[in-house]
Amino acid sequence: MRLYYSIKFFFKSLKSNLFMNICNFILLPIFMVFFLGSISKSTFESPNVTQIININFVDNDNTTSSNHLISYIKNNYSELFSIEDKNKDLNLEIQFLKDMKLV
Repeated sequence: MRLYYSIKFFFKSLKSNLFMNICNFILLPIFMVFFLGSISKSTFESPNVTQIININFVDNDNTTSSNHLISYIKNNYSELFSIEDKNKDLNLEIQFLKDMKLV
């Protein structure tokens, strides 16, 4: 008889708390799947998207140090800077003066 009453009590409590059980066992996991999926998608995307800056170097000095600097920028910062000709639309122009010395 005890088993009968315990089973009867279980189904009674299940019936009275049906809404909470549905929320806990069905709606909450579905909500968590969508929420965690949207978070993990944004984890692998870079929010810092920058435009490439068009620059031109005017090398009046034409020394090895100025040539090394220009080649260093071309090789290592190609995702940030694009080395362009004077004829194109430029964002920045860098001039190396003649007889420029490092201090």
